[in-house]
Amino acid sequence: MPCRKRIILTKKMKQLDKKAIWLFFCYFVPFFFLMSFGLYLLIKGVGDLFLRLEIRFGFLGFGMTVLAVFFLSFVWALLSYRFYKYEMAGTEFRKESGVLLKMYTSVPYHKIQNVNIHRGIFSRIFGLSTLYIQTAGTGAAESMLPGLSQKDAEILREDIIHRAKNTKNQTRVDF
Repeated sequence: MPCRKRIILTKKMKQLDKKAIWLFFCYFVPFFFLMSFGLYLLIKGVGDLFLRLEIRFGFLGFGMTVLAVFFLSFVWALLSYRFYKYEMAGTEFRKESGVLLKMYTSVPYHKIQNVNIHRGIFSRIFGLSTLYIQTAGTGAAESMLPGLSQKDAEILREDIIHRAKNTKNQTRVDF
């Protein structure tokens, strides 16, 4: 029965703005370039050291590597977008993310101290925002939502702040 309940909850969850795919793509390209360069050095080093082979990389090999990096970055961005979901539940904010490793985050409204909107260079290029949710006692954000449209980020920020204030007012004890 718990599995069925989880599936029902997942269907209500919202996805990020579709332009978030391009934002994720911009984040992943440098990572995949570094990985491919490291792999090349590893293969070349192992080949030179143990096999006494000289691996020629040339222009065609470089071009194929660049295409492979862009392709892998785009596929990873699509998957990241597909598996990044959030919802405003009754007593908490919930988020699911991750392609290979899934992360489930729940932040109770009564613990929320601050909600910030950040717009970096890539976010501004695509007209997107990142929402940071902070709780008491943590230096970093407890949860973040990248790839929201500016309008959705503002609305979500106001909604979270409103729910946090209402939850704190209901739990406050007057003497």
